[in-house]
Amino acid sequence: MSEHNYDVIIIGGGPAGLFAGIA
Repeated sequence: MSEHNYDVIIIGGGPAGLFAGIA
């Protein structure tokens, strides 16, 4: 799950990606 979250954060490239990963 962590790996997937990291991918989302990288794709977002910012706070938006972080929020998307958390959500």
